[in-house]
Amino acid sequence: MKRLPPTFLSLFFFVAAQVNLSASPEISFLNYRDGETLPYPLAVVKGQCKDDLKEISLELNGETLTFPVREHRFNCIVMLQEGANDLKYKLPRSEHTFRLTYKPSNNPRKLRIVYTYLKASEGKYWDLVKKETGTKEEIKNKIALSALMYQTSLAELMKNSGYGRMTFEIMPTEDGGLVHELEIDKTPQEMILGGTRLRDSLFKAKYPYDDKIQDAWVAAYVKNALDGEKGLPGQTAANRNRIHFITIKWGYNPSSLNELNWALVEDTFLGNKRLTSGTAGLWLHEAGHTFYGQHTLKEGIMNSGGRWLYNQFLLLNAYKHSDNDEIALVDSTDPIPVMQPATSLVHYMNPFVNAAIAEKDILPRAPTLDSLTLAEDDDNFIIESVRGIRSVEFYEYSFSGTG
Repeated sequence: MKRLPPTFLSLFFFVAAQVNLSASPEISFLNYRDGETLPYPLAVVKGQCKDDLKEISLELNGETLTFPVREHRFNCIVMLQEGANDLKYKLPRSEHTFRLTYKPSNNPRKLRIVYTYLKASEGKYWDLVKKETGTKEEIKNKIALSALMYQTSLAELMKNSGYGRMTFEIMPTEDGGLVHELEIDKTPQEMILGGTRLRDSLFKAKYPYDDKIQDAWVAAYVKNALDGEKGLPGQTAANRNRIHFITIKWGYNPSSLNELNWALVEDTFLGNKRLTSGTAGLWLHEAGHTFYGQHTLKEGIMNSGGRWLYNQFLLLNAYKHSDNDEIALVDSTDPIPVMQPATSLVHYMNPFVNAAIAEKDILPRAPTLDSLTLAEDDDNFIIESVRGIRSVEFYEYSFSGTG
């Protein structure tokens, strides 16, 4: 048998190497498919780079954006426009276009997010990280971004629970924003004395609650916003799906996507501070009460929602510290955890999440609808709907309305 000449062998291996290189793409995506349709606008595109890059850039809707890369992995958190969106990634040797389509579910029921503040405060808040007073617009931006994160997270959690991507829609303001306002011309003492009845009446005066229950309210205000313990106390309890208060009082909470994408991968921002995932996790947990979610001993949204968002939004995990204070990289290949079966069933039954239920079952019978029946015994929290679905789950705290 004849031996191949050395030059031929060299050429063979060179060609084989080139074929192998071409077979290994510069970039790959982990959580979305090219051309996939999403029911929410805030997409978290998780991927891997073949090269050891420090950052990666893409062009989206005429804007060039840059994102951090850690150990060949990246998260690109981007805001999609309704319809098709082409993410054009700029790589060292090539360009790659990745398409995502944003299509709202057009649920007739939408979640209205309201920033509530006392008139005397002018809507300002105390930034616990910067140790300075922030403006009303700054806190509204933080609330809006947290709400979008929650909207995305709920859809992905429902998907991993087997129901597909289901989530709520946010009712926009007249100028296209996401956060409504309610200015209250009362003192903190008057609010405390008036209790829930006064708060409910103030909301209903500006945002009437009709028989068809077209929108739910999720209200946000700042505990101890300006004057320490003299400030208006927060409340994290839900009165069915009508009024819900969120207390925003922890740690770093970004106002923009650029902050969310960059600041949270810097080690100096981590340490023992509560980060965006903690604050947005608060939304994930507390707004869950608005959707009839109950406290539970199981790991999940209604027990420890904050940590759940790390696998979705962050590259670094601030909860995992080693002896030398190194911070672990979140494994981007891990799926987002699945919520408890009973909790996911509750969300499936909720007309603010499931558009089909809202359009075909709930709304036509709204005038005579008593919604869900909540009950509890010594060991279980029981939820019954008019559709005949009954879910029971072991709970940690009784449904006392204290959040």
